[in-house]
Amino acid sequence: MDIGNQLKQNREQKGLSLREVGEISGLSASFIGQVERNETSPSMRSLKSITDALGVKLADLLISMEPQQETPSHVVSINKRRKVENLFPGVEMYYLTPKDKKDFMVAILYAKPGSSSGDDDSIHEGEEFGYIISGMLRFWEDGKEYMLREGDSISLSSSVPHRWENGSAAPCISLWMTTPPAF
Repeated sequence: MDIGNQLKQNREQKGLSLREVGEISGLSASFIGQVERNETSPSMRSLKSITDALGVKLADLLISMEPQQETPSHVVSINKRRKVENLFPGVEMYYLTPKDKKDFMVAILYAKPGSSSGDDDSIHEGEEFGYIISGMLRFWEDGKEYMLREGDSISLSSSVPHRWENGSAAPCISLWMTTPPAF
């Protein structure tokens, strides 16, 4: 199931209208409807606002969309990685940690040229660490801009407003760790 349908299902289970979710989240009902129909890709901030309005944790929503493994494992084979669907246009993200790992998350991010985490800064609880495997990312932390190149890393409090963009002509592959899991 895709994220839009999952959000709609959660909203309907709670008996909320699009207008009510819009009022709680500070987003327009039409925008939320577009998200539910997968006509637009929301920023992480907008997605978090919607899930907060629904009383659902974003991480739980994404985990509920994943196919269930038959047996828990501490090994994640390359062909068994869980993909985060519809994160950002031009971006693929795969969990490198098992689904039952609740205290931290490690993921690999493939960002095509021109892709970004959206126009809005992300703010959430916890800590983050990023490492650029190849390519480069422009990263903003609390309004300060950094150019992260192959081999560079960054550590930050996730409660500080942050976002990124691949403004280069080449793809970027990066490794990210968050504690607790952000999605």
